[in-house]
Amino acid sequence: MLSLATQYVLQIVGALTLASLCYRLTSWFLFYLLPKIPLTRYKSAPESWALVTGASAGIGLGFAQELALRGFNVILLGHNHNELQLARASLIKEFPRTKVELILLDVTTATTEDIEAALESCNHHLTVLINNVGGLAVPPPLHYRRLDKTSARDMDRVLSLNTTFMAHVTRHLIPMLAKNGPSLIVNVGSASMLGMPGVATYSGCKGFVASFTKAIAREMEADEVPVNVLGLVLGEVYTQGNTGNLPPGSPDGRDVARSTLGRAVRAVSCGKRVFHPWMLHAMDDAIFERMPDWMREKMLKTVFLNKRTQQRHGKLE
Repeated sequence: MLSLATQYVLQIVGALTLASLCYRLTSWFLFYLLPKIPLTRYKSAPESWALVTGASAGIGLGFAQELALRGFNVILLGHNHNELQLARASLIKEFPRTKVELILLDVTTATTEDIEAALESCNHHLTVLINNVGGLAVPPPLHYRRLDKTSARDMDRVLSLNTTFMAHVTRHLIPMLAKNGPSLIVNVGSASMLGMPGVATYSGCKGFVASFTKAIAREMEADEVPVNVLGLVLGEVYTQGNTGNLPPGSPDGRDVARSTLGRAVRAVSCGKRVFHPWMLHAMDDAIFERMPDWMREKMLKTVFLNKRTQQRHGKLE
């Protein structure tokens, strides 16, 4: 039989545990339900600019649209000239007063010198950088493969698209963002960082994005550099390249951008480094993380096998 002192200690521990759980749940819900905060802190000049990579469509274009809505001029970086021109035309049509500039660059083949030369045109009052460019960089029929079935060329393309380019752009632009600060860097990541079989290189890249974001954020804070750095964790997003079998409530690119920019200031003030801008994605990941290990492992392997089977039969959208 427990002594009175032991019972008292257990009651205190139980009460503290319950209080901690209630606090975390309340904070979690408030983060998503409180009114969104404008980005005025990052508009330190009458004409503040934002650079969005991978901006010709999807999530990147969504960020460009939402930044223009908030009064930023935008620089769109992409690899397809026609798509960039269409994106620019759509932005100017919706936001006639917004200035839009273009940078044409193939991220998968660009050298360090190419990247730095392209960024020399960013001579405006730049205060926002959206590192959005990323993807599998492989034609759809070949997405899901074991690592040893992946060519060296395809692996290098995935690494360049998802890590190397982002790192070089960030390194090159931090001095400018610091000079114009307070500034904001947003690195777009994915829930694939949990270790998705079939896309091992891509999945590892998304883990890099999260760690890279946290490291830079801590560097900026340690040296009191006025640059805030946030990373995003996204689940399924409706884009022109991802239209099939999406869960109900999946956002499109502009939904993601709107949610991110509306919560960015709160995320910074709460000390978040990496977060889910879309509430349903956060709920999905919370459930997944609390599954037993054997269940998670079985689920991930089953998804890989099913995707590969669909791919072989030409049924993968």
